[in-house]
Amino acid sequence: FVEELNDCLRWCFFIDFTVKSYNFSQFLYALLKSANKMNIESLFNCSKVFVIIVENWYINYHANELTVMSKKLASSIFSNGWYDLDESTKKSLILIMIRSQRSLKIDIGTIYFLGTKLFIKILKGGYTFIVFYNF
Repeated sequence: FVEELNDCLRWCFFIDFTVKSYNFSQFLYALLKSANKMNIESLFNCSKVFVIIVENWYINYHANELTVMSKKLASSIFSNGWYDLDESTKKSLILIMIRSQRSLKIDIGTIYFLGTKLFIKILKGGYTFIVFYNF
């Protein structure tokens, strides 16, 4: 089920990621161009960069939580006394534990996975852009 969902949403996340990256770079560039001026355009660009960062954090944080929780699923089932249950329930839980050995990840196209590592890479890219723009 998760693989089917990931196949359906993979390209939606890719398009969303591409558009957000483009918007982030454009608003960051406009913000840097008007860095010494304090006008409504600078305020708009600053707030838009902030909104894009918060939105990216929100999506990547929850995708990371999905990955972390899926890794903990097998150990959580194992530690809850599954061996005292009836045979059919034991078999079902063992099957769930076997299947949950692979962690769940949300793809961005075929490029990368959503998560906090990607969010940090985006922030580092923005910081690098700011540093090199000021030279």
